[in-house]
Amino acid sequence: MPAMRRGWLTLAGAGLAIACLVLFSRQVAGLVSDGSIDLLGALPQLVPASCAFLVAYAAFASGWHALLLAGRVPASWRVSSGIFATTQFGKYLPGNVGHHLGRVALAASYGFPGATVVATMVVEAGLVVAWMAVLGLPLLEFWLGRLDLDVPALVTALAGAGILLGGASVVLHKQRRHPRIAALLEAVDPLLRPDRRSKGLLAVSAALILAGIVLSALSLSLLDPGGTLLSFDAFPITLGLFACAWLLGFVTPGAPAGIGIRELMLTEGLTPLVGREQAVVIALTFRILSTGSDLLVFLAGLGMLSGARRRHPG
Repeated sequence: MPAMRRGWLTLAGAGLAIACLVLFSRQVAGLVSDGSIDLLGALPQLVPASCAFLVAYAAFASGWHALLLAGRVPASWRVSSGIFATTQFGKYLPGNVGHHLGRVALAASYGFPGATVVATMVVEAGLVVAWMAVLGLPLLEFWLGRLDLDVPALVTALAGAGILLGGASVVLHKQRRHPRIAALLEAVDPLLRPDRRSKGLLAVSAALILAGIVLSALSLSLLDPGGTLLSFDAFPITLGLFACAWLLGFVTPGAPAGIGIRELMLTEGLTPLVGREQAVVIALTFRILSTGSDLLVFLAGLGMLSGARRRHPG
């Protein structure tokens, strides 16, 4: 993709994020001025929700560590998790790619082979996107039901599978025309065609990433003081909503940490479940929680890497 086109996409993504953030901020300001919401009342839910979010972080870091082991990188859990944790705060930099670039650079400073690190991150992103897409299907069925469209769950599942397969087909087709995609797929290939040990590690990584996603959605649900989002009927919808909001923020270039976009989507999605006022409070509190947790994880990562010996290849 030409640099000029990438620049325009990033600018458009940043504009979309700013517009969403302004709309969400106006909702918050309007409800606060009317006395319709009490932000201080949401603070007690922050403790259990933060615990779930931090455990989710550990699951994600462990998932990447398993991929490194599958790629024959002799990394300790402390160092790999420290790298993962330290660089996550980079997603708040303009462009929404700082955490990815930072992880590659920091891993290289500890002697990790760059091609393998990139390959593990591509597989990691693929697993996350695949899980998020699958977990987002209940939300699609929920909204189809609200539109009085009687669509069987099997049809919804098949449609989701078709979208995933279609996306994979596009990537494989573009492989012939784009050397960068071809190089990425070539680097990823050893991880996708591994021996029995690496197959097990790949499965462990997929399971840990799924656990991290579910725990993140649980953290969101725990912010509801009434407990509605924790119910058997509502949690799958909340999980799907979290997945869709994350995906939208992930694919939008120029939106640091998906800010604005995810809050607006969470507000709109949670409103049918808990009402507009409570949805705004939950979305705002979740952003505060996630940003605060990112900072804590960053500091923890620095502590994990302190004293670890850096080594350079060759």
